[in-house]
Amino acid sequence: MSSLYDDCVEREQVRLNKAVRERRVSEKVKHEIEEHERVQREAMTGVPESHAEAHALTDQQQTLLWRRELGQEASIFTPPFNRLGMLANVPSLAINCTIGAAAGVGAQSILYPMEVVKTRVVVSKSGEYEGLGSVIREAYAQGGLLEFYKGFTPNLVGIVVYRGLEMGIYSSAQQSIMLYRMQLQGKSRKEAALTAAEVGTVGMVGSTVAQTISYPLNVVRTRLQTQGSRGREKKYKGMIDCMVKMVRAKGVRSLFSGITANYLKAVPASGVTFMVFEKVESLLVGEDD
Repeated sequence: MSSLYDDCVEREQVRLNKAVRERRVSEKVKHEIEEHERVQREAMTGVPESHAEAHALTDQQQTLLWRRELGQEASIFTPPFNRLGMLANVPSLAINCTIGAAAGVGAQSILYPMEVVKTRVVVSKSGEYEGLGSVIREAYAQGGLLEFYKGFTPNLVGIVVYRGLEMGIYSSAQQSIMLYRMQLQGKSRKEAALTAAEVGTVGMVGSTVAQTISYPLNVVRTRLQTQGSRGREKKYKGMIDCMVKMVRAKGVRSLFSGITANYLKAVPASGVTFMVFEKVESLLVGEDD
C-alpha cells in the first residue's frame, strides 16, 4: 500500500513538473511574441512604449514624440498609413509630393496616347480628319505605337512636377492646419478638419503654384505632339531643343503662352476636385471623433 502511495505521489510530482515546464515555455514564447510586436510598433511609430524609456527622455524628445503622435492623428491618411511618414523621419511635404507624383506618373503612362490624339484633333483644321478613328489610324501609320508617345518625356516631367506640387502642397497644408488646431486649440481630429471652403481654397493655391511651375513643359509637350503630322514642319529634336528654340525666337514669355486661360480652367477645377474628394471620402470611410 505504501509502495502504491509513493508511486502515485511520484507520478503526480512528474505531472506537476511537466506542467510547470510547459507553462514556463508558453510564457517565454508569449513574451517573445509580445516583445517582437512591441519592437515592430516602435519601429513603425518611432514612439517607445516602455514607461522607463519614455520617462528617461529629455523634455525636447518628449515634445518631439508628442508632435509625432499629433501629426499621425492629424494625417490625411487613415491608420495604419498615417504612420508611414514616420519610418525615416522624412518631411511630410516630401512624402506627399512623392505620392502625388507617383499617382500622376501611373495615370499618364496609361492615358497619354489619348492625350496625343486629343491634341491633334484640337489643333487640326475643320474637316482635316474624318473622325477619331482616322486620327488614330494615321498616327499609327506614321510611327507605330511610339507615335502615341510623342512628347511623353516633357509630359512625364511636367506631371511629376505638377501633381507632386499640387498634392504635396494641398496635403501638407491640410495637415499643418489640423496640427495647429489640435496643438494650440486643443481640438479633436474631427473638430480640426478643414471646412469645404478651406479645402477648396487650399486646393486652388496648390494648383496655382503647380500650374505656374509646370506650365512651360505643357507648352513644349503640345509642340512635340503636333510636329510632323499632316505635313507640319518637324522643328524640334526633343524637349530641351524645343525650349531653347522657343526662348531664342520669342523669349521666355513664349513658354507661358495661354497660361491665363489655363488658370481659369484648371485652378477652380482642382478646388472642386479636392472638395468632392474629401466629401466622398468622409461618406465612404467615415470620420473619427
